[in-house]
Amino acid sequence: KQWYQRRVAITAGMIQLAIAQLAEEQAKAARTKEREIMKEARQDAVPAESSLIDCVKFSVVGQKQPYTVFIGSNSLLLMDYHCHLSTDEVYGYLGGKWDPNKLTLQVQSVFPCSLNNPADQTECTVLQNKIRELITQQDMTVIGWYHSHPTSSPRPSQHDIVCQSVHQQHMRSLDGRIDPCLGVIVSPFRGSTPTSEMQ
Repeated sequence: KQWYQRRVAITAGMIQLAIAQLAEEQAKAARTKEREIMKEARQDAVPAESSLIDCVKFSVVGQKQPYTVFIGSNSLLLMDYHCHLSTDEVYGYLGGKWDPNKLTLQVQSVFPCSLNNPADQTECTVLQNKIRELITQQDMTVIGWYHSHPTSSPRPSQHDIVCQSVHQQHMRSLDGRIDPCLGVIVSPFRGSTPTSEMQ
């Protein structure tokens, strides 16, 4: 009887080990498949030139620019450098100050983002909260965001406009006023020679 019980225990242990190994293999296959899907999604997310929206100057529609934007060369350099690191879209946040009296928006620093899985909303939220806390600790506020169009024009897509609207809602102040939110698009690999659009 003891021999039989030991044999049963060994068999059960082997079955459990086989099940664990199978589960690990399935999980590994699922992670590989997820990475492939994310890669395809990022490739599909690259906007076609025909789907981009033309921007219009305020003067063309008879209006005055509502506020003045100041961006230092260090911030511009860091955004450009970050966007040149990948042929996939990247993004980050802009920290600085908004002066409602002088109507000036000053970008003081850039905060690049790095995500293992851009589709993971929980990871995105955690990272965004950490960056907002970091910006606040440096006596700044989140005044905008930036992202790249690696090989296409730096004109916004419909998706960009939706993202801009979401970011702008987050800029709502305590009195209900929505402060300005700056959106920057960088096109690091568009064309082989620098153009005014790439700058």
